Amino acid sequence: MKDAPLFDDEKDAPAIARDEEEITYGLSDETVQEIKQSLELGLVEHIRQIVAELHSADIADLIEQLKSKHRSMLLDIADDLVDAEVYSDLDETVRDELVDDMEPAEIAELVTELELDDAVHVLEDLEEEEQQDVLKELPAENRIVIAEGLSYPEDTAGRLMQRDLIAVPEYWNLGQTIEYLRDTADLPTEFYEIFVVDPRHRPIGTIPLDRAMRSALNIPVRDIMHREQKLIPVDMDQEEVAYLFQQYHLASTAVINENGALIGMITIDDIVDVISEEAEEDILRLGGVGEDNLFGSILKQHELVSLGCLSIY
Repeated sequence: MKDAPLFDDEKDAPAIARDEEEITYGLSDETVQEIKQSLELGLVEHIRQIVAELHSADIADLIEQLKSKHRSMLLDIADDLVDAEVYSDLDETVRDELVDDMEPAEIAELVTELELDDAVHVLEDLEEEEQQDVLKELPAENRIVIAEGLSYPEDTAGRLMQRDLIAVPEYWNLGQTIEYLRDTADLPTEFYEIFVVDPRHRPIGTIPLDRAMRSALNIPVRDIMHREQKLIPVDMDQEEVAYLFQQYHLASTAVINENGALIGMITIDDIVDVISEEAEEDILRLGGVGEDNLFGSILKQHELVSLGCLSIY
């Protein structure tokens, strides 16, 4: 059926002003150049105003595109505007450079604001002695969890997983589960499903959040859970984990220890980073560029372009 017109005559319809300017996302080259020039001129308030309006991912991009001297100047001016999430978005090479300039207490303050997998990534490339110095600065609860994360081999599920998750016993009903969620103060920042566990804390099923929202409160969770699930051993290689997520279109999945007990979860957000890193490494290998030289090459290319020089090989 055709909808009735809202106005008797098109002339009666109010004019709608449309912004014809093209919408762009991400950090523009103009913004980067403006920041560089402002740093050289010492325009502190102008720099802070620009940074305050940027998304954390764009601040990370900005830091990556600056030379070491400009990075230090930017952080001196706007360190309070660079939150922990920025460090989780930074390329590993750049992040390590920044962390190397921090005192153990500063690093400890940073990692307490990060999720476990990001906290482990910040600390894993430090020397053993430096790691211990940072761990000593952490509250006991954070210290135990992060130390356990560091104990797993690099590039395994144990380094990727988050410890914060929602797990309920199979004999609960949905009403009890929702009440538990409401009463729990430290829920995960993001989660897509509720894990159902047996008395040994082994995962036996999952309840996607959309299914939980559509079900009656008095129904037992065992009656609405998905029994088929992909379980990831804590020592599984991260490339295999990424394959599982891609192959089976997973949003999240449980991580289990050698006894089959639920000890963590991995989400699609964690895997996107792994896929990106693996693809970047493949491209660098094909181009004959080492990972450590990546940003030096990029910065040099930016400088050539800004000078109007284009080299063709």
